Formats: sequence, structure tokens, C-alpha cells
Amino acid sequence: MAFARFVTMTGGELAIGNVLAVPRAELAAPVLGADLVALGPSHGGMIAADLSPMTTGPAREQEVAALGCALATARREAPWAPTTPGGTLPAWCTDFFSPFALYTRPRDDEVPAAVAGLHGLVRAFVEATHDAPAGAGLRAARIVRWQEYAAAHRTDDKGLQLLAKVFGRAWAERFVAEVLFPSELPVS
Repeated sequence: MAFARFVTMTGGELAIGNVLAVPRAELAAPVLGADLVALGPSHGGMIAADLSPMTTGPAREQEVAALGCALATARREAPWAPTTPGGTLPAWCTDFFSPFALYTRPRDDEVPAAVAGLHGLVRAFVEATHDAPAGAGLRAARIVRWQEYAAAHRTDDKGLQLLAKVFGRAWAERFVAEVLFPSELPVS
């Protein structure tokens, strides 16, 4: 793994969990990103998670096919039921997310299925990372793609605006740029 971080934030009726795991740049493996948000008993929650390919063109198609196989294996090992969709993903996500993204606002009775779907994505990430082919030729393109992915989150992810409201703009901008989505990975 080149970079992994886990962030939790709680207060009042708000609870947020965020995970990001980035494989080494020479591996043809996706980035695992997940947001879990609980807004209190009367407001429900949301899960957005994906295995985002860090490639473009034909290499992306190959990576997406490998992800499909890894997810099929995860579903056979621990099936999960569909849940209430979260709506349309923001436009900036379409350039990065795989066709397998989990985006749900589960009803109370769907929470176990939503959590099972998230666990399935994590299992598929582990399998995809473990089985990913390595190649020095992938490294430069994947680093550029990571920088694009991180920049899109820093500039377009409206959910991160909550940090500025809670902690102030200066602190939030630094936290997002240095901890959540650094343009340069701390370990490569």
C-alpha cells in the first residue's frame, strides 16, 4: 500500500467515517474510497464507496474487467441485497468512479445489506490489489491519475465543505490538501 488513511468525525447527531486506500503506483489496482455518514435517527444516512481505477483508456477497461471479476467473487462468498439508491452521483465522480460504485441512502431495514455491500467492495479491493499485475510502465500514468483524483476531491467534493463550517476555512483547506487528498503521496 502506498497510502491509507481512516478518518472519523462525530458530534451531536452527525457521525462520518471515511476510508482511502491507495495501492503502490506500479500496481494496476484501484483506489478504495468510502464515505459513511449518519445524520441521526430522523435523518438517516448515506454510504458512498468505490474501487476507482487509476488508469484511462484501454488500461482502464482491463482494470474495470478485473474489478468485475473480484466483485463477482465477493458476491458469491457473501451475497448482499440491493439497497435504496443514493441518487445521481455528482458529475465530477463520473470521470473516476467505476461502474460498481455503491451509493445508497439505506432505509433502517437495509442497513445490514448496505454494510454487506461495503464489505464486498473491501474484499474485492483486497483481491484486486493482491492479484494486480505490476509494471514500472504503469507508475507515471497512475501518479498523474492520482493527482487528478485528489485535485477533483479538493475542488469539487461539496461534502468536504462541512469541514470549513465546523473547523474554519484555513484549517479545512490545509487538512484536505495535506491529510485527506494530498497531491503527492507520502509513501510511494
